[in-house]
Amino acid sequence: MKSKPRSRTAFTLVEVLIAAGILLLVTGGVLTFFISSLRSMNFTTNRIGLNRDLRYLTQRLMKEGRSAGQFILYSGFAAADRTSVPSGGSGNYVVFLKMDTDGTNVVRSIGYYRDANNAVRCYEQDEPGTSTKPTLPAEGTSDGHRLVLEFAKDYTDLTDRLFLNLSGSGLVVYGQIRNDGRKTYKESDPTNPAISTYNFTITPRG
Repeated sequence: MKSKPRSRTAFTLVEVLIAAGILLLVTGGVLTFFISSLRSMNFTTNRIGLNRDLRYLTQRLMKEGRSAGQFILYSGFAAADRTSVPSGGSGNYVVFLKMDTDGTNVVRSIGYYRDANNAVRCYEQDEPGTSTKPTLPAEGTSDGHRLVLEFAKDYTDLTDRLFLNLSGSGLVVYGQIRNDGRKTYKESDPTNPAISTYNFTITPRG
């Protein structure tokens, strides 16, 4: 008695192509979801960093500004740009002054400025108490000053300044800060940067 031939179990080319197509669709969907989740996580991290930076900047400026007797605003930190800014003007370098008991001479100065890389830095130094003006540090000492913000820019493209001198009313701090988890500012970075604007007024007590 002859046995019946066994039927072959195999996939046809069409079935293989359909399975491959389904696999590619599923893989693409998973990768898209993963990338989207990663970007969302990065943005959340950057937003937390941004809020931390803004809170740190605000607290420091408020504390130093309110405890100072007065301030002097300069156009910039660069040696060629250190011209004082009158009331109504704006600049990138402010120095808060703590005066002696007579309110005449400077005994301590605290400076905040935006450097050539758009980072905000600050320094503190004791003064001899023999002059009404602060001793400004050399331009080349910038790298040794405390880094407050990685990147800050002016609030509008018209001013290119972070501080506004209101004279008797105080000092307005206005601008934009960015946190993208990097050390440099790059408009073309593919990560989702966290960007925020700020605007607050400081009134020295003296």
